[in-house]
Amino acid sequence: MTERFVVATDGSSPSDAAVDLALSLASKHGAEVLFIHAIDDPAIFAATANMPFDPTPTLRALESSGDKLLNAAAERANLEHIHAETRLMHGDPVDAILSGAREWNADLIVIGTHGRRGLPHFFLGSTAERVLQRSFLPVLVTKQPAKQ
Repeated sequence: MTERFVVATDGSSPSDAAVDLALSLASKHGAEVLFIHAIDDPAIFAATANMPFDPTPTLRALESSGDKLLNAAAERANLEHIHAETRLMHGDPVDAILSGAREWNADLIVIGTHGRRGLPHFFLGSTAERVLQRSFLPVLVTKQPAKQ
């Protein structure tokens, strides 16, 4: 039975580190990879609800950007002869990652973290932390590489 890894990707440095780690592990273990990118529609709609602003162009731009990220990750996997699929999802990123993993029958979730502490963590939260708290699967978290 082939192992299946879900990798959350958002284009950040920690996310890139998660892609690197997942591809390295997938290559060694013959695993398949599902790359997930989530667009937090509810947050966008809530932020613009009382504004004379149509969020549709912003959402389309985010979808285009997400597709590019997913395609780049899948292309990297293909170059390493790793079967990869992509999924652009809408909604809370934690819910998207967990539901994508469940639907795809994943064995492992790989996610990056900025490793923020203090006020930045308080205000920005941590998707990786919430995935760890709610996951029904093992979660491998990689921290953003140290700046050179």
